[in-house]
Amino acid sequence: MARIKNEELTIPLLSEVTCPHCWEVFSPQDVLFISDHNNLLGDARLGEDARLRFLPTRFNRRCQPLDPIGHVSHDMACPNCHLLLPKQMIENKCRFLSILGAPASGKSYFLGSMIWQTRKVLLRDFGYSFTDAHPQFNKVVISYEDALFLNPKRDQRLPVGELIPKTQFTGNLLFNEINQDGRPVRLPQPFLFEYRVPDPAGKTRTRLMCLYDNAGESFLAGSEDASAFETTRHLANSSALFFVFDPLQDARFADALEEVAPGASRFGLPFPVQHRQEIILREASVRIRRFLSMRNDEKHKNPLVVVVGKYDVWWKLFPEAKNLDWLRNSRAKTNDSPDPQATPGVNLSAINRLSANLRTLLFRLCPDMVGTAEFFAEQVIFLPVSALGFACKEHSERGGDPNLVRPRDIDPFQVELPLIWYLTRSRTKSTDSDEEQED
Repeated sequence: MARIKNEELTIPLLSEVTCPHCWEVFSPQDVLFISDHNNLLGDARLGEDARLRFLPTRFNRRCQPLDPIGHVSHDMACPNCHLLLPKQMIENKCRFLSILGAPASGKSYFLGSMIWQTRKVLLRDFGYSFTDAHPQFNKVVISYEDALFLNPKRDQRLPVGELIPKTQFTGNLLFNEINQDGRPVRLPQPFLFEYRVPDPAGKTRTRLMCLYDNAGESFLAGSEDASAFETTRHLANSSALFFVFDPLQDARFADALEEVAPGASRFGLPFPVQHRQEIILREASVRIRRFLSMRNDEKHKNPLVVVVGKYDVWWKLFPEAKNLDWLRNSRAKTNDSPDPQATPGVNLSAINRLSANLRTLLFRLCPDMVGTAEFFAEQVIFLPVSALGFACKEHSERGGDPNLVRPRDIDPFQVELPLIWYLTRSRTKSTDSDEEQED
């Protein structure tokens, strides 16, 4: 059987590839190709209507694989699940991150807003590009961004809860179903991003990032649904976990907010809360320990970011976050900088202080949430964000309906910080210093 060897290619390949769908690890030489021909249909994993997957044995002069009837094939597929595999996955290293939280905690709003802001901030302030690695993979998250920031009804007051549809455990937008050993298996849809980072020599390094948006129902403790368990296996591959915590769903936090801002706790809570959020996190930690064969008292090595959402509502309990100065030497402000050649950077010390102070507040009001997080992970950071921003809250304070928002007014607050913190941390984790680090 003829195969192309790595040394025969002009593009260097990784020695091992991890599928973003099923997390199988394999050699690039084992990757399957997908026939482009309409007459070559049928696949054991994906059904009779799927295009044929095959391991090529013939190639043209340009080293392009030929399907069984001699047509060039361009798209690749995982040799295990047979789902589409972007070409970048066999060429560039990929980081996996998972976003999870309780039902109605605002995960999808956070994801759409975070990606939108990260695209803008990384390019504007750091000179890094952050783009879709494969738009077909990112259709859902792109729809989140469009609903929030490019909404055709941007001048109208719209119901907050209807801007982005609720993440459903079932359906074909966030999951792909395959046949495995005679049974249907539902795998989560990965969101793939490509970012290029310039090095001191003026060249660029390309990296991939794979994100997952999980339905809160997937983590309900005691669930007997095997599919719910299968769809969360990516947690074991994630180099960081973002847990979206909605403080307004906690009665103790809401009571404390009422004392400093009467009536504020009613914002953003359209229906009764049914699930305790620390139990969702505990269930996720149990699954990760099981996937990784960890002891129950062993802490996870990768960081856990507790994203405390809806800061625009509860900011009076923690006003110092408004004054956080985490960005240094922004390229967007080089004309005002005393040193135009200064490298843009992230003030990790300031972020760590903010996290420590927010932890103090949460420990006072929601100690079980803090305890669950710190029992699970070696490094836990707490960051306040607002996916929609203060303009929406100001409308409500002027007497407007708190459940309505005008998309034009959406102005996120620090929602890009968790991801930028992670990227910075991943580059500086080899140092133990608490001094300011540069991204």
